[in-house]
Amino acid sequence: VIKFYSDREKRLLGRYFFFYRKKHHISLLQVYNAGICGHATVQDIEKGVIKKNDDYYDGLLHFYHLKYLMNDEDLQILEDRFEALYQVCEQFQSEKIDKEINSLFEICFSHQEMMIYREVIEVLNYLKKYYLDSKYLTRDEVLRVIPYINLFESLGSLLLEVCEQSNIKKILDIKICNQLYPLAAEKNDAIGRYWYARECEMKVNYIE
Repeated sequence: VIKFYSDREKRLLGRYFFFYRKKHHISLLQVYNAGICGHATVQDIEKGVIKKNDDYYDGLLHFYHLKYLMNDEDLQILEDRFEALYQVCEQFQSEKIDKEINSLFEICFSHQEMMIYREVIEVLNYLKKYYLDSKYLTRDEVLRVIPYINLFESLGSLLLEVCEQSNIKKILDIKICNQLYPLAAEKNDAIGRYWYARECEMKVNYIE
């Protein structure tokens, strides 16, 4: 059966390939040497740039020993829930945050056979710790969260907020600052713009 991917699915797959590669310490050279597509094409795909050739995505799934089991409707539901969570977190509405996080937990627990949902469960626990338990993440937790920041747009902005606050208020690590700086620069929402400005300030004045 030939699988055709929607643009939404291709964006998610590309970002997930980047996340998965980083998480498992696979170099771009290793991917390039697999002969699936050119070096620049791999990098574009990982940034969420849409490529017309579906064979690239099938080839990368095969290279990483992954299977794509979602569909466009499932993906839309997740993205809508992430956007709803973003809105209530931005306003720090605790009861609504709790409701949205629990709603996402229910969705993800009912699809645990899919790796992407298991990944979301992990980061939801970090969001819960920060927004509901009022606790900063540890350095190790921030390092685990960073690869997730570009996976989903709205969810990534919230994770950026959690990591930035944890680093400023608790960890004070310039290496984490250097990892978060380019991620903040890529975000085009209120949270991303705020933290990009703060990162510029911190790199000059705050963390030595």
